[in-house]
Amino acid sequence: YKSKIKQKVISRKAVSIEEIEKKQKHFRRLFRGGDIRVLATPAYSWTIERLDAEIDNLVEQEGFIPDVIIVDYADIMAPSEKGDYRNQLDGIWKRLRGMAQKRKAVVFTASQSGRASIDKNVDSKDIAEDIRKLAHITSMVSLNQSPAEKKAGILRLKQLAVREGEQELREAVCTQCLTIGRIVTVSHF
Repeated sequence: YKSKIKQKVISRKAVSIEEIEKKQKHFRRLFRGGDIRVLATPAYSWTIERLDAEIDNLVEQEGFIPDVIIVDYADIMAPSEKGDYRNQLDGIWKRLRGMAQKRKAVVFTASQSGRASIDKNVDSKDIAEDIRKLAHITSMVSLNQSPAEKKAGILRLKQLAVREGEQELREAVCTQCLTIGRIVTVSHF
């Protein structure tokens, strides 16, 4: 038994140090040297005032002034005052709006819809716990997926509220592939 192994010679151009430095400079310009700070904390441990103080520290110590502040799910921040849960949530959302205004920054956060919206498209009346959240936001967008759409990698976005301008009544339909970290691959109205 004889077998032949096929082989092929491939010549590649050597990479120059100058070319590597040029590419690195290009990437540094694209990402501007790490203008992101992550403040990780356990759920229910920071109040809005504590977050504000930590941002003050970043401003003073590093000269870092955020344009965008992302709070991963404001409903699990520690309340600033005692009282019933709904009033505590209302206080958190009011303070986030105040922080956005004070810092002239965009503040993003997430909320959940109520149990009644599990099998339907989320509407503004489906906001979990306290409808007063709508009074404090500039805009709110819902993410909707039926089980079949989730399996097919389809996501629908719908504007629930907008403070300024006209509300967009159409849905944006997006494809996504979360397994490769692509939240949106293509989108259409």
